[in-house]
Amino acid sequence: MAQTPVKHIAQGDAIDFTAGADATAGDVIVTNAAIHGVTPNDIDYSESTKAALQIEGVYDFPQAAEIITIGQDVYWDADGSPYGGTASSGAATGTAEGNEYLGIALATTTATTSYVRVKRVVIPKLHVPRIKTQVLNAAGGNIATAGSCIEGVNVIAGSHNAKGVQLPSCKDGAMCVVVNLVTDKTLLIYPPESKQVNNKGANTAITVAANTVGIFWSESTNAWYGLDAATDVA
Repeated sequence: MAQTPVKHIAQGDAIDFTAGADATAGDVIVTNAAIHGVTPNDIDYSESTKAALQIEGVYDFPQAAEIITIGQDVYWDADGSPYGGTASSGAATGTAEGNEYLGIALATTTATTSYVRVKRVVIPKLHVPRIKTQVLNAAGGNIATAGSCIEGVNVIAGSHNAKGVQLPSCKDGAMCVVVNLVTDKTLLIYPPESKQVNNKGANTAITVAANTVGIFWSESTNAWYGLDAATDVA
């Protein structure tokens, strides 16, 4: 079956947006989607008309009365006062807190420089991956009958001092979180078959306290290492 063709729309250095007010060419605009750019043309406000917004390129931004060094990250302070300009009209600054990221300074300025040259850089939104999670019961009294943990977060119910769970297969860099939810029972944590956890020896469990969470990492294909004295979550 043939692919459905992709359609080329634009070069990507500019996007369409719906203006919320009149704007003058060269204004910095932050949209409701937190995308910011520079207007290349004057805009007459119309809720139904889209306008262009440049989001990439090299620009001279009016700057605050401060020194900005070549290669430094530059931000847009919408309420900032540019050197020699109108107070609270917006200015480029090296201060990150509360301001929109613009890009990288291409030249060093002084506190009396009117403009700073900036290479616009668009930062993609980062999505933190979800960590796989399961709820399982502690089981058995030995490695063969213990409950099976997965890589990720394991929330353990039914702990009963002599019951336990088994860590997953050893893979270099793998992580396993074990949460013992029972408030008055310890939990046995076994390694994979013929492996070990915390140098306790092959097939030997460690014991973690009631109402605790422990984090374990796999070293190659040989063993798991983590917290004997797990963190109390009470």
